[in-house]
Amino acid sequence: MNALTKMILKIFSSPKIDMQESYKSVRKFQELMATPQKENYRILDRKIYSEDLTHEIPVRIFRPEEKISDELVLFFHGGGWVTGSIDTYTRDCIQLADELGRTILAVDYLKAPENPFPAGFDDCYRVTDVLINQPELSGITGATELIVMGNSAGGNLAAAVSLRLRNEGKLLPKKQILINPVTFWNHDERSPFPSVEENGYDYGLTNKKMQEYMEMYEPHEVARQSPYISPIMTD
Repeated sequence: MNALTKMILKIFSSPKIDMQESYKSVRKFQELMATPQKENYRILDRKIYSEDLTHEIPVRIFRPEEKISDELVLFFHGGGWVTGSIDTYTRDCIQLADELGRTILAVDYLKAPENPFPAGFDDCYRVTDVLINQPELSGITGATELIVMGNSAGGNLAAAVSLRLRNEGKLLPKKQILINPVTFWNHDERSPFPSVEENGYDYGLTNKKMQEYMEMYEPHEVARQSPYISPIMTD
């Protein structure tokens, strides 16, 4: 890591930054920095109703330049369950679609702290359950098997959704792809994992910020030990 990058990361690692106070500003900054590339022939917006019909769940479909498989990849974005959106992840999803040669479906699930657990989890589960049974609802002709994929908090959601499908005896995704997923409920000095202490400072996403994100997602510590929040706690 070069010195300039390290210095910038250290600035953003300041313990004075409180995500519970700053998350709205972070959201606004992300939206300003996002440069959606909405080529009409490659990107489509769809919606799926929540199971209780109280709201619509936006889903953005990204078609690859060259399709090599009819598998669908259902993508849950990161952002500590608090920030991020299908707009801020549009560039990433276009790149994913092209590199994988598969259609990407990105889910804009409800965010904490306005909508704490299980709101976002339920949205992701609902979309997965619908599309795994009826992939044709994606509007993609010839769509077959479903892969779930996510990064960070999205990786957490992908793992948790798969666990719930398994526990309820439902159809499972063909694969799950977890990119630096959140899998444990605690990121302070009580964590059993050495990496939390070794890498929890000066790299932007600190232990303190992780704890703040988790507290916004699920305020109660005991509840955070559920496998649907901490997948590593499951059998």
